[in-house]
Amino acid sequence: MEYARPELLVEPDWVAEHANDANVRIIDCAVLEAYRRAHIPGAVHLPVHYYIKEKDPEGTDHGTLVMPPAEFEALMGSLGVSNDTLVITYDDNNALVASRLWWVLNYYGHTNVKVLNGGWHRWLTEGRPVTFHATRAPKTTFRAVANPDLVATVDQPGRAAHRPGSLPGARCPH
Repeated sequence: MEYARPELLVEPDWVAEHANDANVRIIDCAVLEAYRRAHIPGAVHLPVHYYIKEKDPEGTDHGTLVMPPAEFEALMGSLGVSNDTLVITYDDNNALVASRLWWVLNYYGHTNVKVLNGGWHRWLTEGRPVTFHATRAPKTTFRAVANPDLVATVDQPGRAAHRPGSLPGARCPH
């Protein structure tokens, strides 16, 4: 299968060969029960809700719905992710959660991240090793620098439609 951006994915063979590299951190984004049952050896656990900010109950927050930078820095550091670490994400939900972490890392300036092609199910189907032992990563320092260019707000498409030539083929509804 050909992909538009294959550099954003990593193959299971590569992960198996490099899982123990000091500068590689594998992050399992499945629910805790699934991680406890079995995961890729060396993978640390991080379900998605740990880095999603709660929506403002007043409805005034039109932000990114991610943790504030300082909290995300502490979380990544506790998982052994530094700014130089290659992060491999995976889950058991067709990469839905793993790609969300991929985006949050990119949002905070960490572009050295890939999603495991085929995720947990492919890893299992190929008969690769699994473990139920939790991984404790050495703590490190992570620096988050938000990139607001990666966020599109609800009102941006409407504003863009009113600028001549901003969207090819788009017509202003007025």
